[in-house]
Amino acid sequence: MKKSFIILSLFFFFLCSCLFGEAPDHFRFVILGDRTGGRIDPIYECIVENSLAHNADFYITVGDQIDGGVSRTDSIHKQWDGYLSIIEPVPVPVFLVPGNHDIWSPLSETIWYQKTGRNPNYSFTHRHVHFTVLDTSRWESGETLPETTITWLKEDLAKNKTAPLTIVFYHKPFWYTTLRFEKKDMLHDICREYGVDAVFNGHLHIYHAAEYDGIRYTIVGSSGGSLKEYGSSRDNFFHYAVVDIEGNEIKVTIIPI
Repeated sequence: MKKSFIILSLFFFFLCSCLFGEAPDHFRFVILGDRTGGRIDPIYECIVENSLAHNADFYITVGDQIDGGVSRTDSIHKQWDGYLSIIEPVPVPVFLVPGNHDIWSPLSETIWYQKTGRNPNYSFTHRHVHFTVLDTSRWESGETLPETTITWLKEDLAKNKTAPLTIVFYHKPFWYTTLRFEKKDMLHDICREYGVDAVFNGHLHIYHAAEYDGIRYTIVGSSGGSLKEYGSSRDNFFHYAVVDIEGNEIKVTIIPI
């Protein structure tokens, strides 16, 4: 009788999964904050080492991996080689977001592609979650982004609109100076239109979180760049983030160091 009950229970679970979708999918990823912009060594290296204990499925950054600001090809390559050696111990994929210290010229954009193997704008899907990475490295507002970038973003989000969760990453948090003051924000309007669930940014070297129109916004602060003070963010600290996806829930944990 007990064996029959177990078999029936498994059958019922399978039937429900077929009728109502798969059981909630759980996974974890790590977000690394800005390394550069007044870089303080070896904070980033310590964060990478400590974060390995979380057994994440993958890592993703919020940009500013290298110092940038140089014009010689060999110097840019040397900076990238130094960064890649730091993340080499990470045993899972590491997805990089372009920051203003990573791409600042046509040459640095070419080397970005050579070193990362990805265009500055790209996307990927992990299990049931779609991730979109947008290049905001050389622009100061959503309205000034190239039309080709906006077109690409809309097409990417439209193609993946049925994904149970969609998360967007871009370096500069334009919303911090628009939505906070009830101003119009083009990227927010696009994210709202296409059902984006969460947005992660960096650049300001502070931690800040807010929600607008059901979209969860998070600025991940410094993981090695200089600590800054903005408004009420006087108690600043080096940190990284661990994100747990539990079904359709997004749980963000800030880990100080």
